[in-house]
Amino acid sequence: MNLKRLNFLIFVSLLGLVFTSCGEEDSTTPSIAPKASFDFTADELTVTFNNTSENAVSYIWLFGDGNKSTDQHPTHTYTEEGTYEVELFATNSSDETKSTKKSVTVKLNVEEEDEDAMPEVNITLDGKFDDWAEIDEEHLAIAVLDEKNSELHRLKEVRFIADANYIYMYMKMDILHANAMDIYLNVDGDPETGYNSWMWDAGAANYLMQSSISSNYDMRLAAYDETKGGGWGWLTPNVVEPGMGLMTISEMVQVEDNIYEFEAQILKSLIPNLGDSVSIMIGHSGAEGEDNAWTTSGGLPTVTDSGDKNKGLTVRLK
Repeated sequence: MNLKRLNFLIFVSLLGLVFTSCGEEDSTTPSIAPKASFDFTADELTVTFNNTSENAVSYIWLFGDGNKSTDQHPTHTYTEEGTYEVELFATNSSDETKSTKKSVTVKLNVEEEDEDAMPEVNITLDGKFDDWAEIDEEHLAIAVLDEKNSELHRLKEVRFIADANYIYMYMKMDILHANAMDIYLNVDGDPETGYNSWMWDAGAANYLMQSSISSNYDMRLAAYDETKGGGWGWLTPNVVEPGMGLMTISEMVQVEDNIYEFEAQILKSLIPNLGDSVSIMIGHSGAEGEDNAWTTSGGLPTVTDSGDKNKGLTVRLK
């Protein structure tokens, strides 16, 4: 074979390789791998997913609770609080798939506890008093007799708390020669109006609940008449008559000798003009002897001998 022919054959072979190589490059386009990614926002049990995947044409979501979706940007509501592993599969046009996982926590919004809110009250007039022990004292209005500074010893201790319907009262007292109980109510908080007893500082009572132990303290309610002045201001037509259920008491339970305990509920709806709170003072009559049936024998808050008067107990109503 001569040299010219050999060079020609070599040239033709190289030319074929070039055309073959170019043909292969034109017929095959390299694929770009997908990238799976997402973020989300949770509103209680409902989660909205934002798909941020790249180079993908289809998606599968596994929400971690047995449910799934093929939406690009799904929203899913869980049935229970908890943390779920959510997995997203992203697939490109060449059926290449990549996945990613994230932990998603969902929970119901719980209102922050109001530290100043009134507690739930479950007082039953059963004469057992254990339900009072379940209430934190910070929520109770309490007065205990200061025996060293008072000669009026009939009333030993009183506690108050209220709910939507009632003012509840716990009383510990000496019932020897007990007669009447007066419960003074200042409903407007104004110290310039109402009845000011010698027993307390600026009591300014607008209403008086009054009854005797012989009738189980089945109270009447009177409004104070400023025009009559002094104790005469209570000699007015009753706002609430005995027998209408203004105050109901439990059985009286003997603690020792003449010391008894009982609990009561006062029906708020029968007392006019109640607001967010009420100031309460309790006086007791019934010294020894029939002639002294209306002589003051007890008072809470303590009626002191020194002349330094105590104020009434403030009972929250709301």
